[in-house]
Formats: sequence, structure tokens, C-alpha cells
Amino acid sequence: MRRCSVPLLRHASRRQQLAVARAFAAVSDGQRQVLGATVKLTKSPTLAENDHHTVDTNDLLAPSDTYISRHLGTSPQQQKEMVQQMGFNSVDELIDAVIPKHLRRTDEMALHKEPVSETAALEKLREIMSKNIEVKNFMGQGYHGTITPATIQRNLLENPIWYTSYTPYQAEIAQGRLESLLNYQTLVTELTGMDIANASLLDEGSAAAEAMAMVVRGTSSKRDAIFFVSDMAHPQTIELMKVRAAQYGVNTVVGDADTFNFAGKKVIGALVQYPDTRGVLKDFSKAAEALHSHGAQLIVSADPLALCVAKPPSQFGADIVVGSMQRFGVPMLYGGPAAAYLATSKKRARSMPGRIIGVSIDSQGDKA
Repeated sequence: MRRCSVPLLRHASRRQQLAVARAFAAVSDGQRQVLGATVKLTKSPTLAENDHHTVDTNDLLAPSDTYISRHLGTSPQQQKEMVQQMGFNSVDELIDAVIPKHLRRTDEMALHKEPVSETAALEKLREIMSKNIEVKNFMGQGYHGTITPATIQRNLLENPIWYTSYTPYQAEIAQGRLESLLNYQTLVTELTGMDIANASLLDEGSAAAEAMAMVVRGTSSKRDAIFFVSDMAHPQTIELMKVRAAQYGVNTVVGDADTFNFAGKKVIGALVQYPDTRGVLKDFSKAAEALHSHGAQLIVSADPLALCVAKPPSQFGADIVVGSMQRFGVPMLYGGPAAAYLATSKKRARSMPGRIIGVSIDSQGDKA
């Protein structure tokens, strides 16, 4: 290992340091003038001698953009103190005592022998990603190709001011987030025609299941209760509804909404897709009337983009409306999930899942 002492090298730029290191690596002895600084070969240089700074050329040429430099975890000394507090000498001893041997991996993992810089890691990831084959997607079923407006992508999603100027709890960004969610809820209520909407859920399938839970909680007797699910709903929604209904002790019937008897006394609710998974729009007014005749409820899983031109579900008797907001410029993200909406009437507000952003009213009745 060669070492050099360079006056004021610690004040030089990274580019200058690298230039000095390359020049030093090219000489065997003597002195060279590089960037106005004297590079002097020494056997045991010290900081005290002529205010020279000791430089390890291996360190200079090592990657500077490593993950470890930004890692906020515990230091080796802190780890040692913690394991000693628990009565162990090392982390390995702690793992041996806590994790059973039959669960632990015995073969050596195929990891890099030397640290990899962030730049090198990103290049490798791009190489792997380049092997993906991008093809047209015709699956549908709640997932659609979208266009994210460049203005929104650059000024909102990629704008560093959102994560550098503010912390999440500061009033400026907290107020902005609340206002954005309020705008979102207003959009949902206008599209669906319902009274109130929450501040989003996980995805369309789980939102439909949560809507079913609202119906089940409002049912006095669950014995032999039947919940109908249209066979023209998205497949992933149907599967999730089956699983969740079993947990609630409710029987699910998957069938044709055109022929099913919604007036049956044991039917407590129904889910229909609007438009359905094949893109067909139907008016479910008669189904809603039949359900309401004996106190059952209608849940409509609606495409919000279609609601821009289609009849709002509230106008044909929907009690709860759910759907995926992926249609509004969110990429498919290899299957999601994308945020879902849930809207209903004010009388069901207290049984809604998730959070609701509201506007405060002062003592004078004005918006605060």
C-alpha cells in the first residue's frame, strides 16, 4: 500500500483528489508537481509534519457513493453495547440463542465480496430491467394503461420541495395534504353522486369487501344470510369477497345479475360491476328496487373514468359505491395495488372504514 502526504489535499475537490491519486500511482519515487501541490512519497507520514495530510490512495480510488455512508442504523460499538446488555458477546451469539438452527440458512449466500457503489448497483439493476419485455396489455379487469400528465409528474411526484423543505408534521405540508385529500373526496362524491367519501382504501377488491362488511354489520341476523356477487365483477374482487364473507359467517352466491332473485328474504346485499369486467354498461335500478323492498343493500363497483359520462350509481339506487382510482393517471405498477375509493350516504358515515377529511365550522357557522 502506498501513502502520500499532500499539503492541503483535504481541502481539494473530489476530482482533484482523484487526479492526485492517479498521478501518485504512476510514480515510483521522488517528487512530482500535480495541480500545484507537491506529491511526496514517504514511508511513515504524519499529520503533524509540515501540516501534511496522509492520504491512502486505495481510499481515494474506492467508491464514494456507498450505501453505508447514508445508513442511519446502529454503529458497531452501539451493537456491542446492546448485545452485552442482553448478556451476549456478539450479534452472532444473540442470533444463535434466539433463532432455531433448523430455520437458519447454512450455505453461503452469493453476495459481492467487495462493497458495490450505488452507481454500480443502479447500472446492474438497469441491466436486469432491460430484460423485461414490454408488450401491450389487453387484460383489463380493473387495470388499464393510463397517461400521467407531465405537469403532475414533474411538479408533484418528482418535485424535491415536497421532501426537502418540509417535514411531514409541519403545518405547510400537512395542510396541503389535507386539502388534497378533501379535493379527492369531493371528486369521488361528484362522480358517484353519493353524499360522502373516505380518503381512499387499499384497492378495489378490499374496498368491496369493506363495503360488504358495512352491510353485514347493519344486519340483525346473519344466520343463513346470502350475499350476491355478480359473476361479471372483476375476478380478483370475486375471490376476495368469498374469503371475507366466510369470515363474517355469510354465504356468497356468485351468479348472473340478470336472472338472480334479489327479492329473496335471505339476501342481505349484492355487489355488481359498473361497467362489468367485459366493459358492458347496465342499469341496475330493478335490482336496487328488489333489494330495498326487504331492507337489503346494493353495492356498485364502478369505474370512476366511466362515471364521467355514465349515469351515476346514486341515480339507480346504489347504497355504497366503490372502485379503483388507478384509472386517473396511476401506472399499472405490475399489478398494483392502486388506491380505491368508497362513497356512501351520510347516514352510513359512522360505519365507513378508513378516514374522512372534513371542514371545520366555527361558532359563527363559517368555514374555519
